[in-house]
Amino acid sequence: MSLVNTSWLEENLDKVKIIDCSWHMPQTERNGFNEYKNKHIKNAIFFDLDKNSKKDTDLPHMLPDVKSWEDIVSNMGIKNDDQIVIYDNSDVISSCRCWYNFIYFGHNPELVHVLDGGLKKWIEEDRATTSDIIKIIPSNYTVHEKKELVKNINQIKKLMDEKRGLDKLNLPQGNFYGADKFLQEIKTSSMSPTGIVHSDLPQLQLWLQQLNSKNKQQYFLNEIDSYMPIFEAIKVYLNTLRDSVTIQTVESSDNGLVSYQLDPSFRHDLVQIQIPQKLNLYPNLTSNKYTINIQFASLTKNIKSGIKLKFKMGVSQQ
Repeated sequence: MSLVNTSWLEENLDKVKIIDCSWHMPQTERNGFNEYKNKHIKNAIFFDLDKNSKKDTDLPHMLPDVKSWEDIVSNMGIKNDDQIVIYDNSDVISSCRCWYNFIYFGHNPELVHVLDGGLKKWIEEDRATTSDIIKIIPSNYTVHEKKELVKNINQIKKLMDEKRGLDKLNLPQGNFYGADKFLQEIKTSSMSPTGIVHSDLPQLQLWLQQLNSKNKQQYFLNEIDSYMPIFEAIKVYLNTLRDSVTIQTVESSDNGLVSYQLDPSFRHDLVQIQIPQKLNLYPNLTSNKYTINIQFASLTKNIKSGIKLKFKMGVSQQ
């Protein structure tokens, strides 16, 4: 989350959109909007967390639909390229929920901030407040929904079940070879200065000669059986990531290179690339927190320069 301090906001009051998202628990008998009308930071617009949430549900503060959010933000006079600072005067830090809404509906994360310390700190530092309410000129805000930022109850339950299963595991830490002479021999040989050669492994030769293919397969199944809960947990996690990825069409430059820009405020654990099989290509990827660079290669042919490649791609965001 991007925080800005009170000094920075005071210097930039006329350069940003300011939102007061004060919301209070019912038992406090406080009203955020009434407090806003009495005292707020200059140019602040009030965001009513109750009214600006999903209507047709008994659950509090659920995300509205895309059209509703576009109307809400447009009626606040906020544009897609506006820099926004959100604050509150609440014990539950309600400004963070408004911040999340903007991120979920696709506002540039680098343009959405929360005021560190909120209105309380602003007043403690004797900075100016007002009761004047600014006139709003409606905008035409458009949404770019990031559905991957919300997980459903089934996804959460699966992850929790797998976590409980992993907690029950009692596996040895590190490289454990037990009394298995085959694995011990491979370990010892692989650590030698000369490495592994064919003649180094008599136990392997014995294993290869004495066991048929079915028994060899069963041997490895037995070896990995105790680790299968880890495998299943990884599979559930990867499937959750895959389900959250939004696939889009991407086109390379004339030299077949792609620079895919990442949002550095998120973590990206999974990349999906879909290439038409007839192209007979595979991707080489390099990346940092800002960009994924992709270059395509082929095992059977040279890729001609000057040809743009079209494919589909998506990246997970957590």
